[in-house]
Amino acid sequence: MIKAIALDDEPLALEVLQQLCSTLPGLQLEAVFTKATEAIDFIKAHKIDLLFLDINMPSISGLNFYKSLSDPPLLILTTAYQEYAVHAFELNAVDYLLKPFTPERLQQAIGKVQEKLKTLPADRESGYLWLKTDAGHVKISFDEILWIESLDNYIKVHLTGERAKLVRMTMKAIQEALPPTKFIRVHRSYLVAISKIRQISATELIVGDMKITIGSLYKKEVLELINRKL
Repeated sequence: MIKAIALDDEPLALEVLQQLCSTLPGLQLEAVFTKATEAIDFIKAHKIDLLFLDINMPSISGLNFYKSLSDPPLLILTTAYQEYAVHAFELNAVDYLLKPFTPERLQQAIGKVQEKLKTLPADRESGYLWLKTDAGHVKISFDEILWIESLDNYIKVHLTGERAKLVRMTMKAIQEALPPTKFIRVHRSYLVAISKIRQISATELIVGDMKITIGSLYKKEVLELINRKL
């Protein structure tokens, strides 16, 4: 499920967008805003995949608003002025919708977002990655991950707050996507967050309430980790 919000100074435009979005499966318009400050507060407090953004607003331009975000979501620009299309390239927007737009045009734009989410790699610098679950693409912060468990062709990503995500992905692929300074393979079936290790010995370690055996093939690397941390 794509989670989206919209920022536009025209309430009527937001109402139309809400109606159109409600007809599209796989898209959830979580909230709409006419004030940039309220939109920023929401983005800081929630994980958002997509932002519908009007360019021409009286208090702040959409261009400056998007550039001010430290961890911006994917972007679809919405405007009544065709001359602002150049900003779509400047902001690396997924698409540009010229008001008024049709349901078919919106669906086309959302299709581009879905394709973009499929190809998004883990961003080691920004501290998160996208995982494809049965519920849709989920944005996971590295700091949320406790440990990762291999289950044949799936992995189970255990997160803080007793949450877990089941993902069709190999352990090798997820290990390559995560920064090696933050995660370590300790067993054929387990990858753990180094900062979440509470106790460690030559044979096992504890992450959260979970005891994990250290595999013989990984013991040398784990022992080197212990020595570096001492």
